[in-house]
Amino acid sequence: AKSGFACVYAPELTREGIFDALRERRCYATTGERMILEFDVNGAMMGSDTLLESPSQPRRIRVHVIGTDELDYLRIVKNNETLVRHELSGDEAFFEYTDTSPARDGGFTYVRVVQKDGNTAWSSPVWARVQE
Repeated sequence: AKSGFACVYAPELTREGIFDALRERRCYATTGERMILEFDVNGAMMGSDTLLESPSQPRRIRVHVIGTDELDYLRIVKNNETLVRHELSGDEAFFEYTDTSPARDGGFTYVRVVQKDGNTAWSSPVWARVQE
C-alpha cells in the first residue's frame, strides 16, 4: 500500500511556523508524490475565509502547481460540484479563473490536480463569507 503526504504552507520551517500553518488550515495533500500546490481565492490562501460584499461578487481563483510528472488536468470544485475542469501539459502550470456564479455564505471552493501517472494533489478549501 502506498501512503500520501500532508503538506503545510508555513512561512518558516520551525515548530511554531508549522503549527501556525496547521491552525490556519494552510494545508494540502498528495497521493505520495512531492507535488507543490498553491491556491487562493481573491488572495485568500487555501484554508482561509474570503469575505464577499454580496453573493454576486466575482471571485478570482488562482492555481499554481508543480508536478513530479506530466500534469493531466485540474478541477476547481465548488460546494462539491465541478466548477471548471482545465487540461494541463508540462510539469508546471499557472491557471486563473473568475467565478461569477452566485456564492453562498459558508460555501467552499478547492482544487484537485491530477498528473498523467494518476498521482493527485488537492487543497484545503477557501470558504466564502457573504455579507448582506
